[in-house]
Amino acid sequence: MDVKMLKNQSSDKKKKLIRTRRESNRLKIITTVTILVVVFVIYFLIDSGSYVATVDGNRISKTEYQFFLSRQQSATEQQEGIYGKSDAEKEAFWLKTADGQNPWETVKSRALDSAKDYMIQIIKAQEIGLKVDSKIKSEVAGLMNSTKSSLGLQNEKQFVNYVKKVFKITPGQLSKISENLMLIDEFKEAYLDKEYKPAQLTDEDVQAFYDQDTKSFDSVDIRYIHLSKLDDNGAKLSEDQVQAKKEKAEEALNKIRQGADLDQVITGYTEEKVDPESTKPVGSETVTYFTGSELMDWIFENKPGAAGMVETDQEIFVVKILSRTSFEDVKPTVRTTMENEAKESFYNEALGKWNMEAKYNIIKNDRIYDSISYK
Repeated sequence: MDVKMLKNQSSDKKKKLIRTRRESNRLKIITTVTILVVVFVIYFLIDSGSYVATVDGNRISKTEYQFFLSRQQSATEQQEGIYGKSDAEKEAFWLKTADGQNPWETVKSRALDSAKDYMIQIIKAQEIGLKVDSKIKSEVAGLMNSTKSSLGLQNEKQFVNYVKKVFKITPGQLSKISENLMLIDEFKEAYLDKEYKPAQLTDEDVQAFYDQDTKSFDSVDIRYIHLSKLDDNGAKLSEDQVQAKKEKAEEALNKIRQGADLDQVITGYTEEKVDPESTKPVGSETVTYFTGSELMDWIFENKPGAAGMVETDQEIFVVKILSRTSFEDVKPTVRTTMENEAKESFYNEALGKWNMEAKYNIIKNDRIYDSISYK
């Protein structure tokens, strides 16, 4: 083997070594790039899955949207009379499609509108330097604790389950949203203080407003006898038993109309249990109006001095109207209501204008929005 051959062999080995190093470096680069791409894709999928839409570059998180969706769903179920019904009845309502309209998609759209309003107001609050501070955080923490107490929940697990059932989010997420809602309240108050100029209301204006719906402001003092159509176990009484109670109510009503002592008649006929700690006479109440009650309808459709019998599906009442508030009694409340409604209208008009601005157009994250189904 001559010197020239040895040199050639040595040169070939060096070339192979150089190629091997180059290939190794290239492989490292390819591997690194591949890992980075995979990490980016995973991050993108996780990150893009965390929000439903954006408003002016600000994300509406999936939990924030779920909060508004749950509220809108609950309100719709109450309006449609299916709140508290069976899962099957609710599902039949939400999944039906009539005339090309699906209730679930409608409620999703309304929830998105609410979430947009929410985000616009947060942006506006931040623009004037407002932010969630320690005061707001403390108030929300107190609100969460008082909610737990008022619901009679014994531990944190029960509260977690309650929030998850009602809002489909965690208590921590609910707290964050509540903090933002309090921030919005602060912004709203600051905006109205600066921009709103109240109109002067005359007594005639207030009187006219009151006359449109007096029952919304009045309260009525009544005495009453209560008889139940159910037994102690909550089962319906027989027709004969119910008829006997009606006759008993008629007898009591006749005595009241003839001027008999109210206390004696009420204590002699009512089935309502006496509260030993109460200072009020048995069957005595001051009531304010609410819809959906035959009893309230009768009370507010009649005048002081009237007495009558009101029958519902489960109860029989004998009622005597003692007195009712007048316009002068409630005038301050009526005036305050008018002022508050005018403020609210002014603010909602401003919010509507902000909503129409192009910068606040909502951009949906279709992949996540479309994935939110009833089930």
